[in-house]
Amino acid sequence: MKMPRFRRLAAASASAAAIASGVALAAPGMAAAMPSNCSTAHIGGSSGSVTCTTGDGTYRVKLLCRHLTPVYTYYVYGPYMPRGQASVAHCNSGDLVADIGYQFA
Repeated sequence: MKMPRFRRLAAASASAAAIASGVALAAPGMAAAMPSNCSTAHIGGSSGSVTCTTGDGTYRVKLLCRHLTPVYTYYVYGPYMPRGQASVAHCNSGDLVADIGYQFA
């Protein structure tokens, strides 16, 4: 028995969609490992750095700086760097590093 034209088109469309989604799910590409084994360091009282020694991608240092008079805090960021290179940032003159963290790109 022959299928009506509408059902043949619907079945063909559903098959094409299933194949296309299967291909997209089967070939997502290689995932890069996030930078890891990262260490932070204070450099004097007003600077800080981060260096990651394993993984792929880039990272940057994020400093929380504290101004003393009047008291307020703000963030500064170093440049994004590849594995093995230090990202360094500096608080404004006279301000101190309150905390050091890092971000991944």
